[in-house]
Formats: sequence, structure tokens, C-alpha cells
Amino acid sequence: MADEKLDDKFFEAGVHLARSNLEATLNRYREECFRVAKLVARDVAAGKKPMDDLRKMDEFVRSVYTDQPRKMAEWEEVMKGFEFSEDTVDDEK
Repeated sequence: MADEKLDDKFFEAGVHLARSNLEATLNRYREECFRVAKLVARDVAAGKKPMDDLRKMDEFVRSVYTDQPRKMAEWEEVMKGFEFSEDTVDDEK
């Protein structure tokens, strides 16, 4: 019976460690994605990348960071200099 309690504690500790590692990895991944999003915005502003890349990155950032008001405020600040046209012309008939 003592072995079962010890095994349960090791299992719980392992689960907690795995959860902590996963959360840390996810946070690093999200930070890196945000950094890359800002780099894409800078490259679009410099004319190195097309505006469509920024449009895609904007959609990504708005979907991933909705629960982080500080990131969204920072992204809004980055996006101030860009205008997206909501009107699309369909030339294909």
C-alpha cells in the first residue's frame, strides 16, 4: 500500500512537471510568433514583403492573442501605419 501511495505521488509529480514544461514551451512559442509577426510588419513597411503577408499575419495574431490585452495593444500600435482595404475586386469572371 505504501508503494501505491509513492507511485501516485511520483505520477502526480511527473504530470505536474510535464504540464509546467508544456506551458513554458507554449509561452516561448507564442513570444517567438509575436516577434516574427513584428518582423513581418517591419519588412512589409520596408517593401521587402507583400501586404498580403501582413494581412495573413494580422489574422494570425488576432486569433492567437485575443486573450492577451497587452499583446493586442502592442499589435494595434504596430498596425497603426498600415491600412487594409476591405473592398476586394473580383476581376475573374
